[in-house]
Amino acid sequence: MVIGDSFSMTFRWQSKLVAAGYRVSTSYWGQYENALCGDFDQWIQRSGFKGKLIIIESVERLLGDRTKDSAKCQKMRMPYDAMLHPLVKPDETVPDPAPNWNVQFMTGITTYYNTWKAKKSATDTYFDWNTWVRPVPNGCKYFSHHACDKMPFFAEDEDNGPLTLAHLEWMKNFTAAHTAIPIIWMVIPNKTTVYLKPDYSKDFETAFRESKLTGPDLFAFTREKHSQVRDFYFSNDTHMSMHGQLLLGDRMLAAVREVLPTPPSKSP
Repeated sequence: MVIGDSFSMTFRWQSKLVAAGYRVSTSYWGQYENALCGDFDQWIQRSGFKGKLIIIESVERLLGDRTKDSAKCQKMRMPYDAMLHPLVKPDETVPDPAPNWNVQFMTGITTYYNTWKAKKSATDTYFDWNTWVRPVPNGCKYFSHHACDKMPFFAEDEDNGPLTLAHLEWMKNFTAAHTAIPIIWMVIPNKTTVYLKPDYSKDFETAFRESKLTGPDLFAFTREKHSQVRDFYFSNDTHMSMHGQLLLGDRMLAAVREVLPTPPSKSP
């Protein structure tokens, strides 16, 4: 069972588990009011889930609020509801530059102005919709985009604050309180953390690595892979690219095999 967010909505990284023989069901934090509550084990039992493993995935910038909301929540109100199909269609190719005739005329003018403004600025430039365009050191090494030295980033990556030892403590307490089925934690770093501020959640990262929680260190993983793989994250998006997600799937497959070396013959 995967409980995740938009990084899991294409089913792309999960495809590596499926190819290895594991049966995977996926649902999302948003379906459950962004909280995992005190009756989590009982909720899983009520769902009829007969599997052997739970993967809880969250991007760095949203995990803090999710831990706070979960800590206050005693009862899961919404039933478990696995998605039968991806909520987001995977972007397989880079589209050719062309006018988009499916939007309002003013959208094209706004896009042109914002592009001009970002190119002209030598510093961080803020735009509507919670977005920064920021210079990326050695950006053309990391991205194939025409303006590879500057990239858009979510302002929330920093506005929401770093992950802390308090957030890790909730994860430890949650794991200790819910032992019916093993849990793997999957914390995916923000794009800003990967390319601009690698030490943003350093205390959390170090303590997570030293904790006894089950789950890979995806901060170290992304630090390594983003310098080896061009377009590891999307240039114009906050998520990993599709080939980046496949590499993530390989890493998660290795983590799953540490807990379940052989895919169960009967799992949902």
